[in-house]
Amino acid sequence: GRFANLDFRVGNADARIALEYDDANDGGFHFITDNDNNPGTRMYIASAGNVGIGTINPDSPLEVSSSVAQGLHIESSYAGPSGIRVERTSGDTLDIVSNYSGYGGGLASSDALRFSTNTSTIESSKDLFFSIWL
Repeated sequence: GRFANLDFRVGNADARIALEYDDANDGGFHFITDNDNNPGTRMYIASAGNVGIGTINPDSPLEVSSSVAQGLHIESSYAGPSGIRVERTSGDTLDIVSNYSGYGGGLASSDALRFSTNTSTIESSKDLFFSIWL
């Protein structure tokens, strides 16, 4: 593809924002950093608006790709339960939280919470507790 670049340099450190012309008036933004003389796209915004971190082919509005064990780290200084909420526009929610009801972590759902696998078992490396409130 063809590129238009905005280059940054401080000492020996390099960075670049590049607009890549795809075709038919489409283009995506590459955010490039130089890691020990190994420049690469670290974040990409596709012409359709999808954002990729660690990938230049995001298939969803935000896709994070990593080769480390902990691919996403979210930290909060909030004193109570905090975490991630996944919500559909219809209002259904799923919360993945730390410090959940006095425990290390948990799941909370606005509807039935179901677990499924493509095998016949669900395993836990620690004690697995289930509580049912009626």
